[in-house]
Parts: sequence; structure tokens; C-alpha cells
Amino acid sequence: MLAYQFPADQAVSRNFTLSEFGLCIQSQVKLCFVFLTTAIFLQKIFTIAEHYKIRRAIDRGVSRERLARAFNVNLSSINRRINLLEGICPEAIDLLQDKQFTPDVTRILRNMKAARQVEAVELMVASNTITVAHAEALLKATPPEQRADLKPAERDKTSPIEQIVKLEKEMSQVHTQYKDAEQNYGSDLLNLVVAKGYLTKLLANEAVKSYIQRHEPEILEQFELVVNTVSMEEAVQQQADTTSADVSEAS
Repeated sequence: MLAYQFPADQAVSRNFTLSEFGLCIQSQVKLCFVFLTTAIFLQKIFTIAEHYKIRRAIDRGVSRERLARAFNVNLSSINRRINLLEGICPEAIDLLQDKQFTPDVTRILRNMKAARQVEAVELMVASNTITVAHAEALLKATPPEQRADLKPAERDKTSPIEQIVKLEKEMSQVHTQYKDAEQNYGSDLLNLVVAKGYLTKLLANEAVKSYIQRHEPEILEQFELVVNTVSMEEAVQQQADTTSADVSEAS
């Protein structure tokens, strides 16, 4: 027998057996555990601080099932809280230290590379909207090269916005080439007229033409192309036709 005396202000006084005393202690421990978990729910606890508390409980041997029952959530929710910071860079974690958010926010951030994670968190903190919807919107606006969830093949599939940017860049290059051609058109046309006049007189000499025909027939063909040219556009077109014919013969 183990004697246990209630405090003087209580009217009950009796002797307890060892087993009854053990049950009493066990019930007190359970009651303290209930009070502890209730206090965690009632107090304003930041998400990352909660994550560290859960991880410490796991390290001390508390099962995930018991934590799920204590927090009145399912096991998958506990697993998300345990893995809250997996794949999140230290800079982004520092920005989220004193914030409350759902574990799905970091699940989305995990699909970004470190630098983009920091940018996304800064934007959410600045707008005071650390929500899943905001994180998903930032993920969709993230360039493929800053995403961690896309394979190289998938990154090649550019979005419409990136296609527009690429098209604008190509149009800018074409415009630059056009301006260069516009500036040089006059001098190029003058050179063509002078060359045409000189070659026309040169090929009018049958001895010269016969000599070039025997030794450099390809050069003679180009000379005749210039002589027969009426305009700059025609020269370019004739050159293109000649190139296409050469390619066809080679194939």
C-alpha cells in the first residue's frame, strides 16, 4: 500500500495502491499534454516556429500519428509541416521567420530556384499577402530558366509572352538592317552603275571576252549578270536564282 494524503483544504483522505497512484500520474501527464497542445493552438505562433517545434517533438520520439491527433489534423498535414522548409533557400526562410502562412506556399516556392524564391517572398511580404494564390501567380510569371520544376525540354516551350518578346527582338534587328541598307543604297547603286558601264565596254571586246571564256568561265558568267542587270532589285533576284540553280545541280 502507498499512502497519499490530499491537501488539507480537500475533505477526502484515503490510501492509494501503487497501481492507482500510477494511473493518477498518467492522467495528470495526459492532462498537461492536452493543455500544452491547446495553448499552441490558442497562441499566435508563426509557421516556421511551429515547424521547428514539431521537428523537435519528432526528434524526441513523438510519433507523427500522435502529433496528428494532438493537433486534430490528418497525417498528410503533419507531414507537410514537417517538410515545410525542404528545398527553400536560407534567405527566403529568414524573410518568412515572423510570418504566418500555409505549408502549400513553400510547396509552390520549391518549384523556383533560390534567387527567384527570394524575389517571390519579398513581393508577397511587401504586399502582405503570403497566400497560395499569390505564390501560384508568381510561379506562372517566373521565366523557365529560373524554375526548378521544368526539364530542359519543357523550358524550350516558351510562353506566349516570351514569344512576343523574341518577336520584338527579331523585328528590332530587321529594322536595324533595313536602316543600314537604306543608308548604303545610294552608294551601292552608284557602284553598280559604274561597274555595269565598265563591264559592258570590257565584254564588247571580243578578244577579252574570248580569253575570259576559255580561262575563267564562271567569272564571265558573273560579269554578264551585272551587264544584263536593269536595277538593284533585279541583281539580287538574279543572284538568288543563280544560287538556287547551283544548289539544285549539286543535289
